Amino acid sequence: MIEHAITHGLGAEKAKALVERTFAHYASRFERFEPRLSWTTPTTASFGFTAMGVALSGDLRVEAERFVVRLELPFLLRPFRDRAVERVEREVRALLARETPLEEPGGAADEATDGHRRR
Repeated sequence: MIEHAITHGLGAEKAKALVERTFAHYASRFERFEPRLSWTTPTTASFGFTAMGVALSGDLRVEAERFVVRLELPFLLRPFRDRAVERVEREVRALLARETPLEEPGGAADEATDGHRRR
C-alpha cells in the first residue's frame, strides 16, 4: 500500500471540484485504462484503473489543506513505487499551479515593469 499526502491550500470544496474536473479530463483522455472514480463519503473517493494489464485501486481523501492518496500496489509493480509517487506528485503540482494564483489580483504580479497596470 502506498500512502502519499500532497498539500493544496485550496480548501476542501475547491479541492474536491478540482478532483472531479481532473478525473473527467483524464477519464476521456485515457479511456483505455478504464478509470473509475466513486465518492464513498463527501470527502473520500475510491478509484481504480488498469495499467500494464493489472487492475489498480485505491482511495483519495480530500482534506481542507491536502490530498491523501492511498493505492494498493500489486507485488509485481512495487519496483515502480517511487516513479509512481513522483508522477502523481508532478501531475498534482502542475494542476495546482494552474488552479492557484500566485498572488491576489492587483498584487505586484499584475503590474507591468513601467509601473502601469496590465490589462
